Amino acid sequence: MRCKTAGWDRESYDLCESFSSISYTRMSQFYHYRIVPGESLARLWMTGRVDRDNKLAALEGLRSDPDWHENMDVIWDCSRTTEVIILPEDLPPLLEAVLEDAGGMDVFYGERDNVFVIAKLFATLERRRGKDARVCTTMDEVLDVLGRIQLPPALRDPDDGDQQRCTTA
Repeated sequence: MRCKTAGWDRESYDLCESFSSISYTRMSQFYHYRIVPGESLARLWMTGRVDRDNKLAALEGLRSDPDWHENMDVIWDCSRTTEVIILPEDLPPLLEAVLEDAGGMDVFYGERDNVFVIAKLFATLERRRGKDARVCTTMDEVLDVLGRIQLPPALRDPDDGDQQRCTTA
């Protein structure tokens, strides 16, 4: 498991490592991710204001990790994204970057309307180019589209609830 950050000082990195909820409010813009290579799954958290450069930096950071491989599914967790600034001219370079190694599924997760609309647009564009991409508003939906009962412990977030999909007998 790895936790990576962009432009952080040591204190912020320690907060990420301890996975304290304060790590999500310490800076207005950042990302971090965790990879579970044996599960072929990564979760990338984007917080605050997200624009083209933030998304490209997050994607570059994830792909440069030694545990990354092109067939990984990625949960793009935007549950703490407050603002999305993606202009029409930003879509082609973002789409090309995402499709560069289009093996795994992209699952966009967020509840805010502004995030949902942009995620839905982006997922539609990805699917039109042959990449499997979904948009979910609950962790139960994320688990369903990934075909999982629960997330691996390294990818869990305290705000996800009990991390396990409810099932009935």
